[in-house]
Parts: sequence; C-alpha cells; structure tokens
Amino acid sequence: MAEQISLPGFDPAPASKTEAMPTPTDRLFFAVLPDADAIAAIRQCTTQLRSRHALRGHPIIDGRLHISLLGLGDYEGIPELALKTFSHAASMVSLVAFDVCFNRALTFANNKADPLKQKPFVLAESTGSSGLSALQRSLIASLQKIGFGIKAPSSFTPHVTLLYDRQRLDAADVAPVTWTITEFVLVRSQIGDVRRPYDILGRWSLSAQ
Repeated sequence: MAEQISLPGFDPAPASKTEAMPTPTDRLFFAVLPDADAIAAIRQCTTQLRSRHALRGHPIIDGRLHISLLGLGDYEGIPELALKTFSHAASMVSLVAFDVCFNRALTFANNKADPLKQKPFVLAESTGSSGLSALQRSLIASLQKIGFGIKAPSSFTPHVTLLYDRQRLDAADVAPVTWTITEFVLVRSQIGDVRRPYDILGRWSLSAQ
C-alpha cells in the first residue's frame, strides 16, 4: 500500500529536482472488522498464544483489528476527491453477508525474513474464504468501472494480525474465531501511530443472508 493510486484528474504535479516530495501521513484501505464477540475471542486466543510461545510482542489494540481487503494508497492528508471516489466505488458493491472462520495461527513472513525483524503473527483460515475473495474482486471491479488502473493482487490471504514478534512460528490449529461479515468499511490509518484506533470513513452493508 505504499504507492498512491492514480486518480483521474487528481495526479499531483511532478516535483522539481530541488523540491522535496511530500511525506504521506494517511493510509487508506478497504477492510472488514470483527464484531464484539469475535474481538473477545481474538483477544483470548492472543493471550493464550503469547503465553504458550513466550511471545513478547504487544497485542494489536481492539480498534486496529481487521481483515484488509484492498490497499488504496498513502496520502498527505485525505484528498476529498479520493474519498468521494472510493465511496462511490464501494456503493456499487452488491453481495450477500457471509460467515468466516479463522482457525490457524502462524507467522506471516517468508523464509528469507530478517530473524531480527518484527514479523506479523496472524490468524488465518485453514481453507480460503470464497466470500472474502468475492468481496475483494467486487471492489476491484467497481474501481475499474470508474476509471482506476488497478489490478487484482497476485495472491490474497485473508488474515487478522494479532501482534508483531521476532519469533517465527509454524502454522498451528487454534480454537476457531467465527463471525458473520455484514459490512465492509473504508479505513484511514495515521501512518506511524500504532496506538491510535483506525478512523472509519465509511460503512457499506451487505445484503441479508
């Protein structure tokens, strides 16, 4: 999500050789959020895993627990045009609510990851969720319809980050964390501030099952 998506009529003027590039302050992305019961189950799971594996990383705060669907870029402030355009694309999505089940815990990093670097320890699904994949594809299709040059990611592994830790742990079964996805959201994250809950800039409901 490091690069800004190109918005028709919104591309910034190129900086001169002597002009410093602006520093991004805000990250935007589409996500789904766990409900209250799921948050409680995630918190219990995190506590158990930290104790079992002597993990030292601090748990992600409740207000930042999420499943990321699609990154929308980093910005200096929140461009009004970007917000309106992303909201319009989201309003075009029409899907039915669906259930998810996260029952695997693992370090989300490849074998070449720096052993001294903090790595995400996550909850994932033992089998991929067709509902989450369909929601991501629908968002991408909506953005493409309104002129975005965006492509589907080469891979999509839905997950909820629990904490960051230097240890690398293999995948293991955990007590399932389940809930029904009834909406998705547009999220603003203030870059570099992990103590602040995400700001929810928009919510869009899925149809009843």
